[in-house]
Amino acid sequence: MISTVKRAKIYDLANSKDQFVRTGTKRDAKRLGLFTRSVHVLLENSQGQILVCRRPKSKQHYPSQITSSAGGHVERGENYRRAAGRELKEELGISIPIQDIGRFDVVNRAERAIHHLFLGKAKRVVPDSREIISYRFVEPRALARDVKNNPWKYAFPFQKALDVYLKTKEDLLWIVDFDHTLFDWYRFRDDLGRHLERTLKITISQFKAAKDQAKSLGRLYSFDRHMRELARLSGVSYARIHKTERVFCQRLPKYIFPDSFKFLRFAQKNGRVIILTYGDEKNQKFFIKGTEIRKHCANIIVVPSQRGKCLWLNKVLRQSHRVIFINDSPVETELILQQSSRPWKIILVERPSAKHPHIPRNKNYIVVRDLAKIPILIAGAKK
Repeated sequence: MISTVKRAKIYDLANSKDQFVRTGTKRDAKRLGLFTRSVHVLLENSQGQILVCRRPKSKQHYPSQITSSAGGHVERGENYRRAAGRELKEELGISIPIQDIGRFDVVNRAERAIHHLFLGKAKRVVPDSREIISYRFVEPRALARDVKNNPWKYAFPFQKALDVYLKTKEDLLWIVDFDHTLFDWYRFRDDLGRHLERTLKITISQFKAAKDQAKSLGRLYSFDRHMRELARLSGVSYARIHKTERVFCQRLPKYIFPDSFKFLRFAQKNGRVIILTYGDEKNQKFFIKGTEIRKHCANIIVVPSQRGKCLWLNKVLRQSHRVIFINDSPVETELILQQSSRPWKIILVERPSAKHPHIPRNKNYIVVRDLAKIPILIAGAKK
């Protein structure tokens, strides 16, 4: 008589330190307090979206639920990377480079397993319909919100995998200067001066003298104070100047350096972006809001001095973030290096039309002329 009983599969079983102990079944792992091993793979597309797949209704565990791009148990005698590559080939029909980005454990009624999460990039997949009944690319933050609101739709191991993925992204903190790094302040200032000369007959010399007066006595520059001083020097009413400059300031987004938005989109997909700038708080926030940079970053930090930058950076570095600090001033950067722990990586941007058109090369930082080159630099550093 032929037996119809399905024999339990044998796996390598490990202890909590992921050290091999013996072979056995999933039931053995639970009985002995050991772990099987599993892998998850998340695939990103060029837009930073990740591929999620729905499991068939016929699956014993997590039927019809949404899960990672690919995944499964590590077979006996197999390592995590090889298992992840095999699952990609079996479930999605592709073979691509992948990166191990972290471990998480799942202990519940369905399994007792150590999982490793791998990350890769893919444009096209050919899913196995026996393993995947539907699939789509989703923006990670929108996905996280849906998981929070509708957890029943998602396999529990995938929920933990997504947490690991998002934490990995958030660990990288981009701290970016504003003036002369993202914002072409000199070009804006000069164009505004010429505009006021054409429309209100205010001379360039009056415009410059008013700026100097606004910064006198050690005060931080204030755009509003500049315009009020200009009214006093020129004899043109502040109301007329204010109305004219506010109309002109509608052009502010055009004064963001052309490479800035491309860089910020990349940085958003690969970490968290904070604008760190020093100056008059009301002044800096006015320009940051007007240039529409705010929607590309997680937070805006305005400090009243270079020392304030140092103190803020020290606080961040104590929290063990991976930090990339992007600035335009070598003088300020050297000061920060002297007074704080060194950030993970420092990149200075050399702007021919800005405050520091020629930055001396230094072992403490990388100099670039185009922020759009930073993704290439970062990719090279990871290899």
